[in-house]
Amino acid sequence: MRWLEHKGVKLFYREAPGEGQPVLLVHGWCCDHKYFAPRFEHFAGGGSRVVSVDLRGHGRSDKPEQGYTMQVFADDLAWLCEEIGLEKPVVIGHSMGGIVAFDLASRYPALRE
Repeated sequence: MRWLEHKGVKLFYREAPGEGQPVLLVHGWCCDHKYFAPRFEHFAGGGSRVVSVDLRGHGRSDKPEQGYTMQVFADDLAWLCEEIGLEKPVVIGHSMGGIVAFDLASRYPALRE
């Protein structure tokens, strides 16, 4: 379990190494990385590199007093992917996490191409 700091906000993430297709798991509103625990273990057990995050304002990540938009969450995820070298991940989002995943894919095409 790890933290990285982006623009003054500590972001928590859990990572499993692997050589298969990388997977990024994005939880919904009022959840955290634990929501995807069974999926995390499933993909990690299959040899994929798996990253599950706590979006800012959730779980173990910092909770600054600010607006929490889908764009802010997606920007954090794009930055995190670059920082840890997570290239072209399959992004799986639950509820609000799906909207964040869509925003990430639409505004950061380098992550999917």
